[in-house]
Amino acid sequence: MEFDAPETSQSEKIWGRNSWQNVAWLQKGIAASRAVCRVVTPKSLGTGFLVAGGRVVTNNHVLADPELAAHTVVKFNFEEDACGRMQQVHSYPASAERFVTLARLDCSVLQLAEVEGAPPCHPGARYC
Repeated sequence: MEFDAPETSQSEKIWGRNSWQNVAWLQKGIAASRAVCRVVTPKSLGTGFLVAGGRVVTNNHVLADPELAAHTVVKFNFEEDACGRMQQVHSYPASAERFVTLARLDCSVLQLAEVEGAPPCHPGARYC
């Protein structure tokens, strides 16, 4: 069934700047969110994000030294779905090797260990 627009109708007017986003914008945001992780140390909880080479960037106040990094676990997909159910979490132990921190910038970078049976640790899919 087709409906014809009344002859007196006009297109919607956009006032100011058009800030509409298409669905691809949301899809890119979801893909980028896959790199976000929960950093669980024996002393605290924090967040981080995955960068190239299986490394995670977090804050120095979350993870300040290699000894603490040796006992840290990083969890990806630590989130709920649209119905409020927890998703399957993928955990990776951190390594004390290749740990770098810059206290004055409140930044630490740690290396993750590969886990057999877990998804490969990479920042996510390319967009196009």
